[in-house]
Amino acid sequence: MEGKGPGRLPGHYKEGAEAKNRGDQAGSSASQKGANLQLSWSQFEDTFGADQLQEQREAYIRQKHSGTRGSSNRRWKEFRAAIENFVTDVKPGDQTALNAAASPFAEFISDAHRRIHREFAYRFIGSLPMVSGPFSDPSLYTEMEIVFNRDGSIHRIGIIKSSGFLPFDYGTFEAVMRAQPYPEPPPQILSGDGRVYVHWGFYRNPRLCGTFNAKPYILPHPPGTPQPNQGPYKDPGGNF
Repeated sequence: MEGKGPGRLPGHYKEGAEAKNRGDQAGSSASQKGANLQLSWSQFEDTFGADQLQEQREAYIRQKHSGTRGSSNRRWKEFRAAIENFVTDVKPGDQTALNAAASPFAEFISDAHRRIHREFAYRFIGSLPMVSGPFSDPSLYTEMEIVFNRDGSIHRIGIIKSSGFLPFDYGTFEAVMRAQPYPEPPPQILSGDGRVYVHWGFYRNPRLCGTFNAKPYILPHPPGTPQPNQGPYKDPGGNF
């Protein structure tokens, strides 16, 4: 069984020659460009196998000790939107305005973390087996881009680094969604569209979801906001 550090794609945990060949191909690509998640869900299934993805999904559902199958199916569809063709809004240089806003950001992240920790560390990680199976791998790591609305609700979530094991990514995504509502962010940390942008890492080791895993950003002109000489802002997408 292979390890699954940041940037590894789904399919690496499966034993056998077929999985090994897939792992070699994905590993080679990741070493050159990082994880490439810019593909359709059908391409995703073609590459890693629809049956295998279904097995991973069911493996996660079997670990759950609460909730209905209907709610799990609904959240799985939302998770697909978070990983399929996701393009990060944060670009190099977007963090340049953080010095003056560092203290308000720290307070917001601390408040958000209290809600996330309850769902991720206690409810999700606490329900997983500690010594056997792919869920017990301490190298599992998922990084997400979380975009908060002005009222503390989530505008969208994207998987920017997969753990390589979809049920772990899925459980992390679900924990962040369940932790709503988040606190209303202070105006000093709002980006140009009135939202808050954070990259947050989630680990299957003692780092868990700590505030030190969160990287906040202020985007003066997020995608979809008016640039110089452009018309009024139009929201390109809705909430989950």
